[in-house]
Amino acid sequence: MYIVERLRGRKRYPILVNGVRYTRCNNSYTTDYFLGKIKEELGDVILAKAIYAVSQHLEYYEDLRKTKLLQIREIRDRYSTQLATEDRAVYPDDLPTGSEYVEGKSKQILVNVYERNFEARTVCLKYYGHDCTVCGFNFEKRYGETGKGRIHVHHLVEISTIKSTYKIDPVKDLRPVCPNCHMMIHSKQPAHTLEEIKAILKSVASAT
Repeated sequence: MYIVERLRGRKRYPILVNGVRYTRCNNSYTTDYFLGKIKEELGDVILAKAIYAVSQHLEYYEDLRKTKLLQIREIRDRYSTQLATEDRAVYPDDLPTGSEYVEGKSKQILVNVYERNFEARTVCLKYYGHDCTVCGFNFEKRYGETGKGRIHVHHLVEISTIKSTYKIDPVKDLRPVCPNCHMMIHSKQPAHTLEEIKAILKSVASAT
């Protein structure tokens, strides 16, 4: 495989593939290249492990240096968003009113990830529709049939911070947001609120 031949002998490549934290910092170009090639040639399961390794490195390095690696964070978030949105064109049927939805169940897929409940997603979108709560963008209105059902669902409380199973209310706890707004919401830790991103958009619009 091309990626193995190109990266043979580079220590951080097998570390990424195995989802292990590394300490020496890759630059943003190298991080993007590694993740892109892993996605292309090794698939999404291995990509999830590589993203986990990058996240662990960010936590280590930023705590050590007391600085944010913003470009690498952006790259990590971009690939994470791709994993979260691919192969989700068909969603489960709506569940009856009054059902309980369990969110955040930790499951083992080579690495631990937090399980999103797509039944809860369906109920959220049934209630709020498919317009972005922040900017109003609608994929179907812009792209026609190809964009039908294409929208992210944002957790108002980040489930990665809860680290346990919890009951979720799809109406109170979830909101539809477009990928652009979703990325901006998570452009810092802790994440921006929806109101903060709306205020940023309003401020930029009024300045132009």
